[in-house]
Amino acid sequence: YTFDEDGQPAWYLAAGPEPEGNVWVAELERFTNNGSLQQSTPVGRVSVTTLSEQDNIFSFVLFGEQGSDRMTPTSPSICPEFDGSKTSYTGLWSRPEVGVGGASVLVNDVSQGYLHYIYDAKGKPVWLLGASNNGLPGAEVALMQFEGYCAVCTGVTPDSQEVGVFSMNYTDELSGAWNLDYMLATPLAGSIKREDSVSKLTVPLVCQ
Repeated sequence: YTFDEDGQPAWYLAAGPEPEGNVWVAELERFTNNGSLQQSTPVGRVSVTTLSEQDNIFSFVLFGEQGSDRMTPTSPSICPEFDGSKTSYTGLWSRPEVGVGGASVLVNDVSQGYLHYIYDAKGKPVWLLGASNNGLPGAEVALMQFEGYCAVCTGVTPDSQEVGVFSMNYTDELSGAWNLDYMLATPLAGSIKREDSVSKLTVPLVCQ
């Protein structure tokens, strides 16, 4: 999740098998959608070098330019407890349909965060962020649209504005439903108001 040269939210996706060592490398792709068909275009490569469980180096080549960042986890991997047992909801979630985007979900015992990767009305890949200090399922959170600077650019601190609301209820660790209600702010365009059945694409984390 980053920003393009115009300062608008943009996302790219990379996938590949688990490495034998501590360096993971994969092709980086940009996706667009014309309303019925999703298209992917290679735009570079990424690598993640694991130094420890709490320390990684994220490196990339994007549109011919390169950079790297030292990264640490954004939140402790402490699972929330519901109905007397700890449950792992953190991961990538999506609707069953192909090419409709999805969300990176992070839920611990005291908070929850959602990064929705979606398309605007022109098929441009954009993202919205929702976060709350309420860790209970079903809690409504505001969806924020950001402006910032691209991965190989410098600029002012990213700015944001509220464009809608979101809530999510879980059936179990691998399935649930979310409610999306947003209208993108200009220069982006597009709006959604619906409830979706969703499933998790990634394996459950080991709860702490």
